[in-house]
Amino acid sequence: MFLKYFCFAFSFFILANSYSQNVIEGQWLSVDQKRVYHIYLAKQNTYEAKLIFTRRENESNGNFILRELKFNPRRKRYEGYINSVIDSNLVRFVKIKIKSEGKLLQLTIPRMMVLPVRIKWYRMRA
Repeated sequence: MFLKYFCFAFSFFILANSYSQNVIEGQWLSVDQKRVYHIYLAKQNTYEAKLIFTRRENESNGNFILRELKFNPRRKRYEGYINSVIDSNLVRFVKIKIKSEGKLLQLTIPRMMVLPVRIKWYRMRA
């Protein structure tokens, strides 16, 4: 009986963990609705994001925004690097949490001596 419940709990944990890791893929909209990002699996367990649409002047589509994004199971978040849209040489470490049942990404960019920068992206409807 114990083995039966253990197997059920273990399989539920595995499915829940794999679901949370795949939720990040797709198209995401910035808060001001002027940018659309596409997050995709670049290689095994590593994600990248490109800017696929922008309404802002001096920005171009196709820029890489997120690189080397990997899921950290211990902290239950994604970690990687974010590039500035305007200056691709400006790279910062980023922590990403999935919220609101997979409808919201909260990107946190830590800064020294100052509060971190928090950016929200919203999942686009299909």
